[in-house]
Amino acid sequence: MELLELGEFAVRKALELGADEAEAFLTQGRELTVKAENNEIKLATSHAKGGLGLRVFTKQALGFASVNILDEQRIEEAARAAVSLSKASLRDEHNLLPEPRPLKEVPGLYDEEAEEFGLEEAISQVEGMLEAAKGYDPRVTVDMASFNATVERRAVVSSKGTKAEEQGSLFTYFIFGMARDDGQVSSFNYRFDSTRKVEEIDAKGMARKFAESVVASLGAGKGESFTGTVIL
Repeated sequence: MELLELGEFAVRKALELGADEAEAFLTQGRELTVKAENNEIKLATSHAKGGLGLRVFTKQALGFASVNILDEQRIEEAARAAVSLSKASLRDEHNLLPEPRPLKEVPGLYDEEAEEFGLEEAISQVEGMLEAAKGYDPRVTVDMASFNATVERRAVVSSKGTKAEEQGSLFTYFIFGMARDDGQVSSFNYRFDSTRKVEEIDAKGMARKFAESVVASLGAGKGESFTGTVIL
């Protein structure tokens, strides 16, 4: 079943079990993570991700349950749990779902090229970061570096009539470390960047800026103390 169909199933089950209102939020996708420590790649993982969160109101009392496996049996169990919790909760006159309204599409959240971005490409990005940092100056040492890629679909369905779905892609990466030279240690530096488009990934450029920064802070001298009037 598609996400919207699973959301409709969850809402329908909650109503059948006695809820007055119900809303389901669903996600499904995949995530890639590559990590480096002490100038070497240490970890590369790829896994599917997904889940459903279901909130219900029974006589304006809230109940919530979630599952991380999207099948009808687990979703029905979540509906039973949410309704049961709502019947044991305190009533609040403000517990109600919003009326549906037109939703504006947010452009730029999804890049189709992200579907072809695999673990090999993610590993290549971290290798590129290490090469860019160490290649700039051998005195640079990378304590940690990481690259994460996520492609995901999200959907929301409510008993009030709200029904929407969107796709998203996201690439995040960072590098952290310092430079060493004959017993001197630079300031630590951390760089982070993110984008939703494959063509805008610039992990190597970010790593070079990191290297430039830590090398530039080598050889720092002691500042002179000052006592006097300061104009703010």
